[in-house]
Amino acid sequence: MKLVTFTRRGETHIGVLVCRDERKTIFDLNQAQPSLPSDMTEFLKLGDAAWALAKSALASADERCY
Repeated sequence: MKLVTFTRRGETHIGVLVCRDERKTIFDLNQAQPSLPSDMTEFLKLGDAAWALAKSALASADERCY
């Protein structure tokens, strides 16, 4: 899982770089799982708990999160 930080509408988000339909796109973890921090340092500080939430969000991906 490759994490990325990006800005949408002036707000910072954390996402996962994924391949869909033969192209790379970003899955917005903060939209899928609002309890996750949008700051990468804070995400990493949460350790396994944050990774578990991220994996769960990605496994139950919602089209609105791409």
